[in-house]
Amino acid sequence: MATELAIAQGFQTLFRAMSEFEVGDVVINDDTLYDGEAINCPYVIIYTASDFELTPASSRTNSTMTIPVMHVEVFTTWSETYSNLRNTRQAIIDEVFTAGGMSANGLSGVMVTRIFNLSEIEGLSYEGGDGLTSPIYLQQSYGIEVQQF
Repeated sequence: MATELAIAQGFQTLFRAMSEFEVGDVVINDDTLYDGEAINCPYVIIYTASDFELTPASSRTNSTMTIPVMHVEVFTTWSETYSNLRNTRQAIIDEVFTAGGMSANGLSGVMVTRIFNLSEIEGLSYEGGDGLTSPIYLQQSYGIEVQQF
């Protein structure tokens, strides 16, 4: 059975191969991307699963887990940023269900059963010198549910 780290690395490899991302823009458990230049977006941060279930080996499915993925887009205008988020999100979904073979980059014994939102679309903001709040990023967290056999 594949480890959770192997599954996360499979998704990382899959997403890094997408034209939407640079190699350093897809990381595992590393929030330091927020410290970099916003212009380098979009980013994907793959986190450790907090939702998992293990069943006895006699069962067909040995485990189910949800891999959290944070998708971050730089804010330009509301319309453009929402469009960028929607388009990149669809590209991620398409990549998992087509190029990834409904797996974590073709990882044997791992099947993606669904992708769903874990959060609403959220803005990350800063307070400018004029006291007004201006967004830097829009982000949304997704869950990629996988079953291992």
